[in-house]
Amino acid sequence: MFGTGLKRIKKHAFHNCKALTKVNLPDGISNYSVTLFEGCSNLSELTMPEWMEKRRSDIMDYAHGKK
Repeated sequence: MFGTGLKRIKKHAFHNCKALTKVNLPDGISNYSVTLFEGCSNLSELTMPEWMEKRRSDIMDYAHGKK
């Protein structure tokens, strides 16, 4: 879980982090890249603000190497 003050996550922030399995992004986040979890093949649970949901499949595809 990230702190509620988190506003931005840079591109490739967690690139190839195999230990990452669960992520809970706070509602206050306003800037992110769909590649922030690229190569995080063990990511199985992603909680995110509702406005980001439209990009969920892209984010997870990058995480699991499908893009």
